[in-house]
Amino acid sequence: MEFEVWLTLVSPLLGTVPQEDGTTGFHYENGVPVLPAYVVKGFLKEVIGTLAKVAGTVTFRKKRKAFKKMVARQVEILPDPVPISLSGPVGKLTRPLWVSDSKGGRMLIAVSEVVPVGSVLGFRVRTIGDILEEEVREWFAYGEKYGLGRWRSGGYGRFKAEVKEVEDVGEREN
Repeated sequence: MEFEVWLTLVSPLLGTVPQEDGTTGFHYENGVPVLPAYVVKGFLKEVIGTLAKVAGTVTFRKKRKAFKKMVARQVEILPDPVPISLSGPVGKLTRPLWVSDSKGGRMLIAVSEVVPVGSVLGFRVRTIGDILEEEVREWFAYGEKYGLGRWRSGGYGRFKAEVKEVEDVGEREN
């Protein structure tokens, strides 16, 4: 099955790529920030792992256990990387970061590029096997609470998702 997915940011999205100056940012293609497909797949692995433990969810009913392998082998994100359609300029966010090490803990300052609210990521999710449309919708609906990218626990990277099944190209030709 194949799904068209549109994610509209309801909170800013932080960059995930380490840069030379110590910030995290985005890769760019032709001046447009992009998100590698592995970031979306990582999001799916975490979400499925959570929903597989929540009674009443489609993912729980499907008894998803080897979900990391399932995402790695049965889910493809296209295009790779995913372009981000900006609603405004890319900014910077400075935030505290607590680090624990052998000496105890200390506070550091983290700086990230940030994509503004209202920006949109559009891509396709191609699946094989027994993955249901309602399951894919459930995974991305969780992003309204969970988020994508860095500092999700701070409320960053949350989005409103639109998921639509796309007619399979092979089926159209037959």
